[in-house]
Amino acid sequence: MAKPTNDDYGVPADTPVRIGGWSPSAPAVVTAQDFLGSGFRGVNAFNAAQGLPTDPTYWDDMQAMGFRMARVALVPTFNGTDYVIPPEQFDVMDAGLSELAARDIVACLLLGPDTADMPFGSRQREAAYIRLHQRIGMYVAGRSTIVCVDGMNEPRRADGRQEPSDFVEIEAQWRDLANACVPAMRDFAPSMVYVYEVGLGSIPTNWLIAQLPSFSNFVLSPHHYIRYEITHQGVPQWLASQPLPPLLPYDATERTYSLADMAIVASRFPGVPVLYGEFSCVNWTPGAEIWVADVIQAAEAAGASWLYHAWRGAPWDSEAQPSSRNASPSTGLPIVRSFDAPIATVLRSALALPPGQYRAPGITT
Repeated sequence: MAKPTNDDYGVPADTPVRIGGWSPSAPAVVTAQDFLGSGFRGVNAFNAAQGLPTDPTYWDDMQAMGFRMARVALVPTFNGTDYVIPPEQFDVMDAGLSELAARDIVACLLLGPDTADMPFGSRQREAAYIRLHQRIGMYVAGRSTIVCVDGMNEPRRADGRQEPSDFVEIEAQWRDLANACVPAMRDFAPSMVYVYEVGLGSIPTNWLIAQLPSFSNFVLSPHHYIRYEITHQGVPQWLASQPLPPLLPYDATERTYSLADMAIVASRFPGVPVLYGEFSCVNWTPGAEIWVADVIQAAEAAGASWLYHAWRGAPWDSEAQPSSRNASPSTGLPIVRSFDAPIATVLRSALALPPGQYRAPGITT
């Protein structure tokens, strides 16, 4: 990998990383208040169901970027009686946690059941999800690298339907279930921070009608991809190894849309800790790096913590050069990675500064 040299955004690549907010030298017990002031800035990392990353540079380069939190996933499945996580996933998770701990990177543990394994609408499944939280409480209690638990990724119906009319039902069902899950987890991990999402993608507009849970020590976790016409364009074609469609640029109009959504959660719940659990834009979108820069500046202006999506997860790979658009699972072509890639440069530049000091570049299109 090329040595970082890009200083397009005013921060030379060789500038030492300065960690703002929470740091490894802070008190051992992390609380939701530590997420204020953009105390945690990191990235979505590995999924234990897919095995441990084999790239030898994966961990060191994550540290070199300046990330200080990694969101890592376990995938429970419902077997008709209970939610189960195979022992192999826990083995992978423990190995990954060791790699993170060696680099002073803390973990946000995500429970990510697939759509078909969602618990809603079934008392049996809901009771099983509560029992799962008891077991997760036992697991995290002995692992200090894990500082928070994200109890469900983007709650949704098990049949896959995601109509706007479904949101009110799912939001209420998940809030009630989470209100039962968290005490069960805290029987074993009483001080564990809980990361709370809402239904149908946890997008900011859905937080307009969301209600807060009844338990304490929680962090709200919106996911920001507005607008999907910009952030997800070309993904179906890329997956099918087809030519990309004409690409829409991230321009001043799109910036208005994105920043309006970024203001929602802080306005709706002032003073409540927020962690943007996911945000990203496909790297071939013209101006994708400015979209990312705008999200970071807006999040930190509101004092929110954030996690980029994702570390070496194509086509969201921050290090991928836009010319990597021809690489896909079907073609077998490799992605060309560099610390000097546009999105990687934005992330590294922001992480090199104390929270709240990064400024996004202007839009010229």
